[in-house]
Amino acid sequence: MGKVFLDYMNLKTGELQYRYTLPNFKSFSYDLNTPVSPMPLPQANADKNILVKIEGNSGAIDLSWKILDNHSVNTVVSYGIDPDKNPPAVYDTIPSSTIREQINYFKDIFAPQDVSSNYQVVIRLSDTIAILPDNTDMVFKGTFTKFTFTMSDPELLTFKANAKFLQGEVVPLFAADTPSQPPNVKAVSSSAGRIDVIWDTPLEVGSSAITSYRIYWRIFNTQVEWDYMDTNSTSTTQTDISGSTNLPSGVYEVAIKAQSAAGFGNESWIDLVTVIGV
Repeated sequence: MGKVFLDYMNLKTGELQYRYTLPNFKSFSYDLNTPVSPMPLPQANADKNILVKIEGNSGAIDLSWKILDNHSVNTVVSYGIDPDKNPPAVYDTIPSSTIREQINYFKDIFAPQDVSSNYQVVIRLSDTIAILPDNTDMVFKGTFTKFTFTMSDPELLTFKANAKFLQGEVVPLFAADTPSQPPNVKAVSSSAGRIDVIWDTPLEVGSSAITSYRIYWRIFNTQVEWDYMDTNSTSTTQTDISGSTNLPSGVYEVAIKAQSAAGFGNESWIDLVTVIGV
């Protein structure tokens, strides 16, 4: 029997970040809409009807499954970067075996934070448990528009879950007004407990000039909130981003986004840097 995965893709790297494996899968439907409008000709037979297609195709997916306590079997895995990169990939199992943990995962982590959140639905028609795509996979990219969790049996403590998914590429309406992502971000640790960053000016500044940059950092592959600092300048170099030079040892992920009068732009890809603590 195959499997169904709901994947959250990291916007900064384009790689798989979280994978939820549907337990007790119930139903899947795919609605492919190809709108065509008829334009009948006066005093003509039906075969002379002109069919006009002025809209593109759209695809929508409806998924249903049952959520219940899975004892020690978790449903969510967090993925690190590509195993061929340095540092190597880290795969962490997120506590998601109970009903509460699974619903909290959707509420706190998986639910779209903005219109540019990136997802995919993977239908695996084989029994393989491989992480990489299988040649039998059906992959649909887009975003989720609705999640519904309904208690189906109070005595058995089970929930019915439903998700609605729209296929396509999500583009924020404000993207043309704000700066594009800063390219070529490079983080280095020039001394113990310190991170320095250099980057290039975004290729597109948007509707107004860049006024500042915001730099984010946290220890790699953790679920803690990002620390950040505003440069308050248009310089593309920042030394000692934490302002303390006493960061603890670890591998850190660093990202940057530019700010203009129109707001913050897209975040850069993550760069990783190893810090030796003081």
